Amino acid sequence: MSSPAFFCEQCGASPGSNQRFCEKCGQPVPPRPAVAINPASSNWKRHLPRGWLLAALAVAVLLADLFVYRFTVHQELQRREEARLELWQMNLPYRQEVFFQQIKAGNIYAVQVFLEAGMSPSEKNPAGKTPLMIAEEYRQAEIAAILMDKTVAGHFAGPRQSP
Repeated sequence: MSSPAFFCEQCGASPGSNQRFCEKCGQPVPPRPAVAINPASSNWKRHLPRGWLLAALAVAVLLADLFVYRFTVHQELQRREEARLELWQMNLPYRQEVFFQQIKAGNIYAVQVFLEAGMSPSEKNPAGKTPLMIAEEYRQAEIAAILMDKTVAGHFAGPRQSP
């Protein structure tokens, strides 16, 4: 393999391979690289590990997914904490029996805050009744609709599809 030609920038003369100064004008010659790499003629692909691009892409996708998941979970936990703080400010402890009392009383806003705080719309009370049953028993139609929406959303996380 022949080394590429180098020329003096000052006078254009071609100094020898081991010379540090041009013989013609005396200007310093820049150092030559030990090995000249010609991307067109070298097989650079053989120097890369096989599958490195696929592995890097897989790692990038996993990291992005982890970031999105952690961000989403963090936001959900923050919303729940804010809702529980709001319940505390309303002087309503975050307990199931208080949730059922608010359903019976028809306190729509408090029921919504309980649900945002993480209260389950399908968990039964000691008598075996769900919040939806209590809402229907006490004729709280708007609260029943909210509970049904929340229950359906919990069972079907994806978009609805018509048959």
